[in-house]
Amino acid sequence: MSDVPQDVVNAFNALVEERGGSSRFTDFTLDVALAAVTMMADLRDASRPASDRVKTAEAVSRLLGQLPPVPAHDRRTSDKSGDLGGMDAHQLT
Repeated sequence: MSDVPQDVVNAFNALVEERGGSSRFTDFTLDVALAAVTMMADLRDASRPASDRVKTAEAVSRLLGQLPPVPAHDRRTSDKSGDLGGMDAHQLT
């Protein structure tokens, strides 16, 4: 991934880690993850027409659906009180 921008590499690594690490991915799903994070980076391009960004967002959503699910113990949940004081920065993002 030498010609991939560092922010895309960071997003890719975070996505893989969030979904349980590379051991849960096949070569195909790693490619899907890279495509998804690359397209997410494209969504930040404000010069693109909104209709193009909507299509890209829909494609990203479909790609993310092909990835391994987030492990149950990592799913972010909050109590029903609305008190976020006990949550760390990772859980709040």
